[in-house]
Amino acid sequence: MTTHSLLWAVIIVGAGTYLIRALSLIAGSHLRWPSWAQDWITALTPAILGSLFALQIAPTPSSIEHSNWIAEGTAFAAAAVVACRSRNLLLTVAVGLALFAGVSRIPWMLSWG
Repeated sequence: MTTHSLLWAVIIVGAGTYLIRALSLIAGSHLRWPSWAQDWITALTPAILGSLFALQIAPTPSSIEHSNWIAEGTAFAAAAVVACRSRNLLLTVAVGLALFAGVSRIPWMLSWG
């Protein structure tokens, strides 16, 4: 595949993705959703994000030796507590990043496995 055809493939796929998302947002904003559907949709995004985060931080037997899963787990747990208590996205991200950066720098924790 040449660079030119790869560029066109990326543009076409990007435009298709954008159109699908834009049309669903436009169509969904004009619909009157029942209250049970609104509750379900509201809970859907955190559930999806939570499952994606859990898959990312859950250590597998092959990754325990080669990753800093202790730092990831510590940061995730602290960020989850801060998110539940404060409902502040900026504070949650700041706590998670700070703990991950701090714990991953501790050399003795990286040698566990």
